[in-house]
Amino acid sequence: LRIQPLPEFLLRGGYEGGFRAPNLTESAASSKSAFNPGVSDPKRCDAASKLIADLTAAAAALPNSDPNKTLLQSRADAIDECSLGVASVVRNNPGLKPETSRIFTLGIGFQPAKFFSTTVDYYNITRTDEINVKSPQDLLNAEAQQPAGTIVRAPNFNNDPTFKTAAEVAQYAP
Repeated sequence: LRIQPLPEFLLRGGYEGGFRAPNLTESAASSKSAFNPGVSDPKRCDAASKLIADLTAAAAALPNSDPNKTLLQSRADAIDECSLGVASVVRNNPGLKPETSRIFTLGIGFQPAKFFSTTVDYYNITRTDEINVKSPQDLLNAEAQQPAGTIVRAPNFNNDPTFKTAAEVAQYAP
C-alpha cells in the first residue's frame, strides 16, 4: 500500500504471510551422519582440566632426572577434552509443521527539497514453527534440558582415552 497525499510526503505499508514446508531430509525417513570438530564437552572438559592440573603438579614435584616427570607431562599435554571431534546423527521428524511468517511494514518518506530526502521504516517479522537443527555444541551446553537419548555417551569408561584407571574414573569422570 502506497499513499502520497503531497508530492513531498509518502506513506507506505504492507502485510505479507509466508511459509516453508519441511524438505524431504527433514520430514521423510532419513538421517544424516556427520563429524563435528572443535566441540567442547562441558562435563568432560572440566573433569579433564582437573586431571591435567593434577598431572602437571605431580610432574613439577618430581626431579628432572625422574623419567616419570616426562611421562606425566606428556600425558597431561595429550589430554584434549575441551576441543574434540564428535560424531552426530540428525534424524528426520515426520511431525514437523511448515514454518510460517507474518511481516508487517510501515514507513514514511519526506522530501522537502530536490537534494534532500529522509525515510523512517518499521518492520515487524514474526516466525513460528521454525525448522532448525541445533549444533552439537549447543546440545552439549544444554545437556540437562535435552530429552533422553539426545546425547548418547559411552556406557562405561572402558578404553577411555583420558581417564585410564579406575581411580581416575572415580575421582574425575563426570
